Amino acid sequence: MNLFTKAFLPGAALLFIGSAVHAQSSCTASFTYSITGMTINVVSTSTGVTPNTSYTWSWGDSQSGSGQSTSYTYAAPGTYSVCLIIYELSTFCADSACATVTIGSSGIADFSKTLLTMNVSPNPSNSQAVIGYSSTAEGEVLLEAYDMLGNKVAVLEKESKPAGSYEARFDTQGLPEGIYFVKLRVNGREAVTKLTVLH
Repeated sequence: MNLFTKAFLPGAALLFIGSAVHAQSSCTASFTYSITGMTINVVSTSTGVTPNTSYTWSWGDSQSGSGQSTSYTYAAPGTYSVCLIIYELSTFCADSACATVTIGSSGIADFSKTLLTMNVSPNPSNSQAVIGYSSTAEGEVLLEAYDMLGNKVAVLEKESKPAGSYEARFDTQGLPEGIYFVKLRVNGREAVTKLTVLH
């Protein structure tokens, strides 16, 4: 006789108790999320699921939810561990995935007010270019360079920074002559500028 019990306590690990139950490796939990103000929107991207799959969400503040996609509004700012637990009823397959999110005093940030500026000098460049950029909001800064075909040729910066103005150096000496694009991304906002390389 198969017996399977699932117990989930907020802030605790998922507990499975049973006899003659074999965990399968045919399902993998994963999800994507976006944040607007104090509300997180989550969508399961789990694989190996069927219409019989159950979805349990832990918001990291003693609250939980369910559904393949859902949303939750936090009552207070802070850093929370958001977890998805899936259980595939037809194969007794269970898996979980977690992500750490930070909710600021007015949400993660008012990303709609994130303004970016960027300039490159010298342009054209024959050896090294200086990328000057600024952001009006704190966030994860991603500064990359691409060629005309859309191939990434350099990652110039990838780190979280407070609002402010910064500079990054781009060594263009080893690049073929031509047109390149420098792309800045912060909080889902993007700025792109063109750089010409001449030797």
